[in-house]
Amino acid sequence: MAQAQKQKKIYNRPHCKVFLKNGKVVDSYLMAGHNLIHRTDSAIKLSNNPNAFFPKTEKYYNEEVDSMLEWNDRNPEYILHYVPVKIRYSYTEDSTAVDSLSYPVLAMRFYKGKNVEGFMIWDMLNGFRYLYKTTEMNVAHAYIGEKHRLTESRKQTMAEEFKKYPRFVNFINSLKVNSFKDNPPYILNQLDVIIEEAKH
Repeated sequence: MAQAQKQKKIYNRPHCKVFLKNGKVVDSYLMAGHNLIHRTDSAIKLSNNPNAFFPKTEKYYNEEVDSMLEWNDRNPEYILHYVPVKIRYSYTEDSTAVDSLSYPVLAMRFYKGKNVEGFMIWDMLNGFRYLYKTTEMNVAHAYIGEKHRLTESRKQTMAEEFKKYPRFVNFINSLKVNSFKDNPPYILNQLDVIIEEAKH
């Protein structure tokens, strides 16, 4: 009975496979508002029977998670990859409450190069925001949101952050505000290539 219940397809909740740092693998369904992990969530809740009136759930803190795969049972070939990462949600170094979170956020990784990773996090008010993290960084930094443009001030902060890479500074300064809004990985790919070339 339990095995049959486990194999039942559920379409109104994200199906996920969670790989814990202790080696345990959990195959279950994500219990989250709007079916999305919020940027301030410190843990995830899972259930094998999410549509029950009082579903039994398991809770895992983000620090316990090594990675997570997520998909919808209707389209299982489209798999999202999440990893825990500390974030700077604001576009500047100004301290905010969310930037002082002591725990990592489970962020959707949409780009992985040799030197740079790209992440998406979700907020109920601001929608998705995109972040980058180089191998030299301990915290992922936000660089654009789905409701925002790449402003001149943001270009200046990124140019300052990567000033040891003059080619990237020239590249970022040449961008128009909407030049990669529909292609967030574009800027990360350029940064990744420039960092890699600077090694040689």
